[in-house]
Amino acid sequence: MLAVLPRLARHPLRPRARGSRPWSDDERATLTTLAGEGVALALHGLDHRTRRALPHQRSELAGLPAAQLTERLVRGEAELASLGVRPRVFIAPYNRFDASQYAVLAERYDVVCGGPESVMRLGFQRTPLWRGPAIYLPAYAPLYGEAAAVKAGVEALLDAQAAIWAPLVLHWGHEAKAGWTALERLAELIGPYARPWGEFLTGVEASR
Repeated sequence: MLAVLPRLARHPLRPRARGSRPWSDDERATLTTLAGEGVALALHGLDHRTRRALPHQRSELAGLPAAQLTERLVRGEAELASLGVRPRVFIAPYNRFDASQYAVLAERYDVVCGGPESVMRLGFQRTPLWRGPAIYLPAYAPLYGEAAAVKAGVEALLDAQAAIWAPLVLHWGHEAKAGWTALERLAELIGPYARPWGEFLTGVEASR
C-alpha cells in the first residue's frame, strides 16, 4: 500500500506557509500504473502541511473541528477519485490526529492506520483491532522504521512462527538515502509471506 498525498504543500513543516500543487503528469501516471499493478492507494491527508511547528506536535489534522476535517477528507477523496480510486484506508500525516477525530475517520474508512506518534493520543494498542466501525491498524517498531531494522523484526516473527497480520511501515526517503539495498533484502525475506491488501480488507469484511 502507498500512502498518497492529494496535493503537495510548499514548505510543509511551516504552519504559516501557503501554497500547494496538484500531481504532475508524471506523478499521476505513476499512481495510475501502481494502482493497475495491484498497489492499494490510501488517503494520506490532503497536503501534509503541519498545523503545529514543534516536531513532537506536527500534525495536519490535530485541532480541526469535525466539519473542517471532513472538508479536507472530501477534497482528498475527490483527487483519488480522478484515478478511479475510492480509498478504504486512511493514513494520517505524521501519524497524528486527535482521539476525538477517530470517529469521523472510522465512519469514512474501513481501516485507520496509526504509528508511534499515535500512542500519546490513542494509547498503545494491539494491531489490528476493531475500534468503533473501523479497524485500527497501528504499526510500531521494530516493524516501523528503516528496512534494516524492520528486517530484524520480521525475522523474529518468522522464528516464532507467528501467523498474524503484521503491518510493516517504511518511508521511501530513508530507503533512497540508504541506497535501496536494505529494502531489497527485506523484500526478498517477506516475499513468500506478504499478502495483498485486498486479502486483508476481505478479512475485515468477514469479521465485521
